[in-house]
Amino acid sequence: MEKNESTVELIRAMLGNMPQPNYGSVSEDNIFKILSIENKELFHSKFLKYLIEKNWNSFITFLQSNDILANASGIDKLESIDCEYPYSCSQDCPQQKSGRFDLYIQAQKHTIAIEIKWYAGEQPYQLLRYYKALKKDNTEGTTLIFLTLNGKKGNSVKCDGCFQQCYLTEQNYKCLSFMEISEWINDILSTHPDTLLQQYNEILKDEISKMTISETLLKDIITTDKLFKAALTLENNMNAVRDIIREAFFQELCNAFREKGYTAEYMNKKLSVSKDGEVLAFVQYGTNLYCYRSKPDNDDNNKWSWWYIKPKWFNETYTDPQKPDSDSKKTKKSYKIDIAWLSGENNPVITWYFSKDEKKVNIINNIVANISNQLKLV
Repeated sequence: MEKNESTVELIRAMLGNMPQPNYGSVSEDNIFKILSIENKELFHSKFLKYLIEKNWNSFITFLQSNDILANASGIDKLESIDCEYPYSCSQDCPQQKSGRFDLYIQAQKHTIAIEIKWYAGEQPYQLLRYYKALKKDNTEGTTLIFLTLNGKKGNSVKCDGCFQQCYLTEQNYKCLSFMEISEWINDILSTHPDTLLQQYNEILKDEISKMTISETLLKDIITTDKLFKAALTLENNMNAVRDIIREAFFQELCNAFREKGYTAEYMNKKLSVSKDGEVLAFVQYGTNLYCYRSKPDNDDNNKWSWWYIKPKWFNETYTDPQKPDSDSKKTKKSYKIDIAWLSGENNPVITWYFSKDEKKVNIINNIVANISNQLKLV
């Protein structure tokens, strides 16, 4: 087997074992994604503070169901919850230093400290230092929770820095995952719908999906460095691949419009459709694919109407335009085609590109006919 063929076979084997990504799990109007704060640990600390304060009794029940709290005695009433809560170092430990708990929760007779790790690694002896600081400042019941994406165990649980040789056991701290947090949020949403909470859960599910795929990929890659090189080659060239597919798609749209007697040109993400020197309409994309007239309709109160080029437009021709409103008033995911990243399960543009020639022609003709009908070009 030649080198290139061998690489292709390795990629096929790798992809065959990989979980399917959760396409479209994060909505376009997700406020956390828009603000680019979804990967900041402090953001998760602050949002969990808000979530726990608002759902304290549910949170305690959730911890009990995950064997993190043995019982709820003395913790039914929340007294305080703080982010970045400072603690002082223990004087009898040469490795100890002052620091901050990501979340510090005080109830009637119980204190809960939560250390959050989104992707960052642990500092030396971090969990051990937290445990000693928590015990130093609290004579009543305490619980130290290590919260990560997948609920992994801590690495810094043993110290050989002095004769004491301190270490933590599984009884000294509890592991919790954002997967479980997501399930708890699902329970809350089932009885108390909340858009903000739903959007936060979208972020969690998306990151969990990426993490699962990454772990599977690394397990496959570890068997041979060829897989890593193949994956790196794919990543480095995906933008070029997307450009080729988009360019082919828009050029075929241009050709189809020209066959119908129009002048069509594609440049800078925009296809213009003209006739007799007058520009009539545009087909364009930002993230999604859409079309609009160059001038407003006379019967539309001088307002421009624009329309998503929907997946169903690829499959058949619709003779009656959709009325009365433009798609600016609709946000259904089923209307949208991501052409910027070509993501989404069964993306119609990808399906078109890899179809047989006859089917490709039929699809393009359907799209052009639907655009023409919708924008009153015919």
